[in-house]
Amino acid sequence: MLLTLLARAASDGTCANGAHDSSLEPAVLPVLDLAPFAAISTTPTSAQRAVAAALDAAARDHGFVALKNLADRELLDRAWNASAALFAMDDSSKARLERLTPAAGRV
Repeated sequence: MLLTLLARAASDGTCANGAHDSSLEPAVLPVLDLAPFAAISTTPTSAQRAVAAALDAAARDHGFVALKNLADRELLDRAWNASAALFAMDDSSKARLERLTPAAGRV
């Protein structure tokens, strides 16, 4: 019986009590295309700024985002390794790192 109710709820958005529950609607996950960042420039392009604004909005509104057209595999491996090294550092070493801020022109 429970499996029947769950299957019905999953298929038509109906709760076990028969009422429609809009929270059962599928969530929309923002998908951002990082292709504008394939060419590195010293000044952000309008396309890069648009992607950055969309990423900011997605992080604030959804908390999650899917990314497509990421960098090449070697660059991704280097980024993951750098991230792992950062998180493996002890707290006193992390405290000595330079904080990157928009005010400093580095993010």
